[in-house]
Amino acid sequence: MKGKDLFKKLRTNIEGIDYLIPSRPFDHWKIDDNGDLISEPYSVNYDDLKKLIKRCDEVGVEFFITGNSQHYPGKTLKIHFYQKVATKEET
Repeated sequence: MKGKDLFKKLRTNIEGIDYLIPSRPFDHWKIDDNGDLISEPYSVNYDDLKKLIKRCDEVGVEFFITGNSQHYPGKTLKIHFYQKVATKEET
């Protein structure tokens, strides 16, 4: 699944307005050259990560976080989102 589709999965609609849940981790987001969804926020806190994990679990998306960002190296971190791959136990 490509980044554009992952972005759509992570959105939610509240009273007719689209939101990314949670919003702070989606700062400086883009679809990279491989078609993956990348976000490069300045920070995320404990509550942001709890909400992000909950939302990703709801829609079957996973992510990893690295300090190797391109937006503002040394000041932002990089969150790389990808479609969850079913394990043998889940199939």
